[in-house]
Amino acid sequence: MSTTVFPQSGDQITESSWTGLNEALTVAERYRVSGYTLSAGTGLNANVAAGTCMVNGYYVNSDATQAVSVAASQTNYIWLNADGTLSSNTTGTNPGSELLLGTAVTDGSGVTAVSHDYNIANSQYVYIRKAADETVNNSSALQDDDDFTFAVSDGEQWEIDLFLSADCPDGSADMKLQWTGSGGATITQRNFLQATRASGASASFTVEISTSSVVWDFSGTTLNAGAFIKSFISASGSGTVTLQWAQNVAYAGNTVLNQDSVLIARRILG
Repeated sequence: MSTTVFPQSGDQITESSWTGLNEALTVAERYRVSGYTLSAGTGLNANVAAGTCMVNGYYVNSDATQAVSVAASQTNYIWLNADGTLSSNTTGTNPGSELLLGTAVTDGSGVTAVSHDYNIANSQYVYIRKAADETVNNSSALQDDDDFTFAVSDGEQWEIDLFLSADCPDGSADMKLQWTGSGGATITQRNFLQATRASGASASFTVEISTSSVVWDFSGTTLNAGAFIKSFISASGSGTVTLQWAQNVAYAGNTVLNQDSVLIARRILG
């Protein structure tokens, strides 16, 4: 076996001890990978790169001699087993007491890309990367975002960071955003649109605080822009919290919330 797992540097534990210690991590509440770990192997195989990485606070050291087979033309999820070996599946479901290392995307004959970018949505932490551009045209009616949604329970409070990239067809359209509760949850919210900076005819810098929707003020025409929005959410009832957005003023052109925008949320524990 070419991979060893340590709870701390220089202190190896047995497989039975590791399995016991790992029981609380089976739902990936604290999923975290740092360091260079996954690489493409030969053909339909993924490998653990040589060196040391950290998974959920545990050090994993590899000499890069082991590989795990992966399915063709799929997104494969690569897991670290309790004994240091690897396994994979194509469902994204934790198969037991293993820890997720990342994903390996394949074509018909080999691994085309590996990544540690993996969406998380559990009772304490949420990380969501927008998978594709989303468009609103000629509408000021707030709509649910396709990606930015997660479950909450009654009485919970959440701190949310949004890192957004958007394209706007005209400065007069602008963009508005808010959170909404559904499925039994109602929410109170406080949003802080800390800054926007656009490229185009001119740059803009806006600060806005609101207990409902915030308006993203674009300037000039045909702009692309970035924004950071800090939100605090309190839930009454259990259900789902979802970002809603639209053009602030309906305009016959595409307003696009871009791929790779990111949501990071943390539950505030009392």
